[in-house]
Amino acid sequence: MKLMMPSYLISLSMLLLSNLGLANLVPVESDLSLSFDANRSSRYISAKTFYAYGDSSLTISLQPQMPTCRQGMACIQLMPSPVSYELPVVSSVTNACGVVTTKALDDRRPVDGPLTSVKIVDNSKNSCNPSLVNVVRLEFSTEIFSRGMRKPVRTLDKFLSAPSQAVYGADLEADSNERYESASVTVDGRTATIDLSLTQVQPLCPKGQDCQSIEPTVDYKLENARIRTNSCGVVQTIAGFDDTPVDGIEFRVTINNNMGNSCPTFAPLSAIEVVVEQRYYSRLEREVQTIDFFRSENIRFIKPTN
Repeated sequence: MKLMMPSYLISLSMLLLSNLGLANLVPVESDLSLSFDANRSSRYISAKTFYAYGDSSLTISLQPQMPTCRQGMACIQLMPSPVSYELPVVSSVTNACGVVTTKALDDRRPVDGPLTSVKIVDNSKNSCNPSLVNVVRLEFSTEIFSRGMRKPVRTLDKFLSAPSQAVYGADLEADSNERYESASVTVDGRTATIDLSLTQVQPLCPKGQDCQSIEPTVDYKLENARIRTNSCGVVQTIAGFDDTPVDGIEFRVTINNNMGNSCPTFAPLSAIEVVVEQRYYSRLEREVQTIDFFRSENIRFIKPTN
């Protein structure tokens, strides 16, 4: 026999969930392949996570601290090898503020093993506290039953994926681009801002005619950039704005600083690669989308931090 809930109770339940911010707890698309620095940990100095939306498991690699050497003794200091765990993902949800929480755990306590868990809190789309958009928090915990102490013993290590604080710039070459000749960019990791100048291609003017020239450069200053370092060491900076509701354009810039890349690639990467995406509505062509690529082999570091 099936028990049916009256429709007014269903509506009331959804209203309560909405007011509590729980109605928005739905699966989200996220890429959490990131590098972390230890925040509160007595065992590890850094960590890396490898996870993309749709994966059934999350891999975490932890770098243990260097063993201490007693005062007055000569010790051979060797950096310990990283310790890796692959854990099944149990949930990946977003709350009403856009904060994504991903959890993974492996429970081996029934066979006298440990309970190992990972929790990642991604604030990159946090609409309630914009000051946290560049902060991703990682918690790694283990719990095992101690026969000597006759109780469970739990350890907790906390990490932060801090944004790059570097300030750098580059003169960019257009990559097979018919709209722009070149560009220049400056990224300030301290204030999460991007200054971008695009040099447009001048239209051809027939000989003997007076043609209207277009503005040679277009300047953009983008704030509240999201800065993240992935597991390969590539620092990615993303910023943009959307003015389409007021007949403007949607503008998005993605900057990949590949100087610290440690992963193999099929083709050599430029030191810096920039993608400019624009979308607007034309009365003749309806929706128009453009993507322009730029690159450079030289980066001017003004404040080389991180």
